[in-house]
Amino acid sequence: MKKGFGTQKYTYKNYQFFLKKLIRLITSSKNNTTLINSFLVNNSDKINDKFAKILLDWQEKKLQQAPLYLVRDTSIFISNTSNFFLELPLGNRSLNLEIAINGYKIALTALSISDYPEEWATTLSNMGVAYLRRIEGKRVENLEFALTCLQDSLQIRTYEKFPYEWAVSQINLGAIYNERVKFDKAENQEQAIKAYSCALQFLDNKLHPYYWALANNNLGNVYCMRVYGERVENFKLAIAAYEAALQVYTCEAFPQDWAMLQNNLGRAYQDRHGANRNGDLKAAIAAYQVSLQVYTHEAFPQDWAMVQNHLGNAYCDLVGEQFTEFKQETVLYKTLLNIYNIPLFLHEWVTIQNDFLDFYKTLINQQLENLNLAILAYQSALQVYTPNTFLRDWAEIQNNLASVLSLTGQVPEAIECYKSAIETCNPNTSPSEYFRYGRNLGMTSFIFGYYIEAIEGFEKAIEAIEQSRSWANTDWRKESILSEAIDVYAGIIEAYIKTDKLDLAISYIERSKARNLLELLKTRDILPKGNIQEKVIHELQTLRREIVVEERRLEVEMKNQIYNTDMFVANNNHLNNLHQRLENFIKYNIQPHDPTFSLTQKVEAISFTEIQYLLPNHETALIEWYILNDRFIVFIIIKESSKPIIWQSLPQDLKNLVHWANTYFNSYYKNRKLWQSNLNNYLKQLANFLHLDHIISLLPKACNKLILVPHQFLHLFPLHALPIIDDLCLIDRFSQGISYIPSCQLLQISQNQHRPLFQNLFALQNPTADLPYADIEVSEISLFFQTAQVLVQEEATKATIQNIQDLSQIHCSHFSCHGVYNINSSLESYLLLANGERLTLGEVFNINLSKCRLVSLSACETGFVNFNSVSDEYVGFPSGFIYAGSPNIISSLWNINDLSTSLLMIRFYQNLKIDSNIARALNEAQIWLRDSKKIELQEWNQQLILSKTSQQEIQAFLDWFEPDEQPFSEKYYWAAFCAIGK
Repeated sequence: MKKGFGTQKYTYKNYQFFLKKLIRLITSSKNNTTLINSFLVNNSDKINDKFAKILLDWQEKKLQQAPLYLVRDTSIFISNTSNFFLELPLGNRSLNLEIAINGYKIALTALSISDYPEEWATTLSNMGVAYLRRIEGKRVENLEFALTCLQDSLQIRTYEKFPYEWAVSQINLGAIYNERVKFDKAENQEQAIKAYSCALQFLDNKLHPYYWALANNNLGNVYCMRVYGERVENFKLAIAAYEAALQVYTCEAFPQDWAMLQNNLGRAYQDRHGANRNGDLKAAIAAYQVSLQVYTHEAFPQDWAMVQNHLGNAYCDLVGEQFTEFKQETVLYKTLLNIYNIPLFLHEWVTIQNDFLDFYKTLINQQLENLNLAILAYQSALQVYTPNTFLRDWAEIQNNLASVLSLTGQVPEAIECYKSAIETCNPNTSPSEYFRYGRNLGMTSFIFGYYIEAIEGFEKAIEAIEQSRSWANTDWRKESILSEAIDVYAGIIEAYIKTDKLDLAISYIERSKARNLLELLKTRDILPKGNIQEKVIHELQTLRREIVVEERRLEVEMKNQIYNTDMFVANNNHLNNLHQRLENFIKYNIQPHDPTFSLTQKVEAISFTEIQYLLPNHETALIEWYILNDRFIVFIIIKESSKPIIWQSLPQDLKNLVHWANTYFNSYYKNRKLWQSNLNNYLKQLANFLHLDHIISLLPKACNKLILVPHQFLHLFPLHALPIIDDLCLIDRFSQGISYIPSCQLLQISQNQHRPLFQNLFALQNPTADLPYADIEVSEISLFFQTAQVLVQEEATKATIQNIQDLSQIHCSHFSCHGVYNINSSLESYLLLANGERLTLGEVFNINLSKCRLVSLSACETGFVNFNSVSDEYVGFPSGFIYAGSPNIISSLWNINDLSTSLLMIRFYQNLKIDSNIARALNEAQIWLRDSKKIELQEWNQQLILSKTSQQEIQAFLDWFEPDEQPFSEKYYWAAFCAIGK
């Protein structure tokens, strides 16, 4: 026996003899598929890696030795041989596909698009199918290569010349897009829908019944998983597609395909969560049971096991539905028991109690019956799904079985099942499964008090989330991924709190806050090393900004238009082209000088120690809020503490807080005057609900500076103005200032941005000519700078701003104008320019303020952010200007007053002239405006370098007050502005 060939049973000659018989059969039978497949099935034990090598060697030699006139026929013969292995049903499936792929590759060395276009396209298309099905290698790479093969083959297989082949290719393209890992999942689904729909435009259920039904079936599969569109409508389309396919796939004509469709119908009914959930689940169970008429254990063991798994899931869902009904019935019985009370209705009360007990017993029996049926179904599936044969399916069953075991109280056994399932997965290749299994392990373990196991599960789930986010190419998709899994972050935070690992808890809090903005900033600041020309750096930064702006434009467009697949695909193609341009630019212009350069990098979580390092001294404290499902928590970090100080609210506190916030916003949007008159009272209530006095009491007495990190809707309130004991506000207690930051990691980035210069000003001054005090404000502020570029009134147009070449040299940007926040589409929020033009938040991301230290937004609602985001994604004007380059933003939290804002801003810049601490300068200006009497304001007004007319305008307003009155003592006038940044 020659080394490396054969086994104990077969020698090298045996394999050669088998190969010769196969070749003779293919030749003599004229490619009779039935005969050849039968021969291969009967000899499947010989089809192994040894045979694969012999076949590969023979094919290569045969093609090399073939005379020129036989090259085409030899190549086609090799390609046809690969076709048999591509479809071979038995044996080692992975090896069969590798044999097919290698054969196609050999054939393509001789088949060129110019000499043999049809044969080239056919072989390339088949190779694409092989890569679609391929088991070896990385799934993401296989699918991308499959896509390239199919798309290239369509150069020849056009609709006009080869409509049938073109339609079949569309079906294969749909399958690739539906499974595609790279780029956005939703976009890939839309591409798949478009491909299947194109195929169905040509295929006819009479002329091409099999592929027509296949396209409908596959289309139904995509609709069941579709991200975009209404859920109910998607499942309606899916069920309609499946039922259409059943016109062809009948039990008599296509029994196996009929069974597959019955299974798919069952999945659609089970997953659609319609109004009649109980009926849908029973319909699903019936469909699964019908499919088992064909999918028997003996004939189709793998399919039989698959349906058993689905049956188990349906029974479990039915249990969940019964619990829902039980809750509804319980409410009804309790209502009746309250009406028919003792002793007046003793007989009725006893009857209702007995009826309730009978109902409860019946429910319990039904529940146990369904759980037992689920367990039986899962155990049946495990007869086929073993770790050695169907590892992924086995893992899925372990996960499903664990859920039933936990319901029946077998928690340790359930935990072990979850762990077994997780061990089969990898977040880089199967993030969806890795996430689900990890999440289930975390949730189940946490509920029953197994906190160490809960942390293990949540960590794995988060690893999968962050891997999936790295593949998404739009911010809103990244936010969606995080929002759908935010409970996992909350779970691990709670588990770490339970185990008193508060430093790790706050690290995970940070991982769930403002992630998109953080990643944008990290990418923005990555520059290549080595001797790179300045023009290359400039082009790199320009391409980056183009992508960021296009992503935001696309998000706005998708929100404002009726959903259209063609529009979605076209827009995303443009975005993908921009990404490809950037990749190519880096590859050819940067990596030759810096081979390791890449914009893709993992953003590491900030540690508790790193957060402490951000605090300048022991007199500074950082307070971070986090809102959980049932309460909110507060972390206090000081320089010298070994771990954070934590305070946790009661569930009622969160309910009070949410109710208060709803009242506050309803009042603000519906009756602005009433809101303004009640503002002081609102803020007093907020301080109580936040337990602010108690939180402040936990701080060291020496603390005189605060950094506040709000969460979700808390970003929208002036926490610095909240009342505390002794009739003071928070800013009165902290003399060195109170600043805000969306997350500690953003604080870290801001502190690393050194902006020592503060001489050049750019300002917009009253573009709409209806803010007279804005003219006074900007005129006075301009005097504090060595140079000032001020666009006054009608000069402040979008074109003028875009034509200013040296914005990147500006040290301070001041916008004194109208501002509007769009609560339905944050990126369409805008600063109002001259002639009704709008500088939108989406456009702000394209401004370059790389040397700017401060952006002051002296306009209404410029501090609003997207408070509907459960992932706390920080989307508002502050985020736009932070990305533009400024580490500090001054912004407002409501519709502000023109005069009080102008006085506040002038005082703020006066303070900045002698004190570079922005938060302290702003807080001092706010206290000054609040406490100043009329006579003091008059004296101050006279010191300003203003025109006589401007001073008279201010004086005219002050004349309404008595000398000792404080005209701006109400919080409405001074509390709106926050200092965001370092």
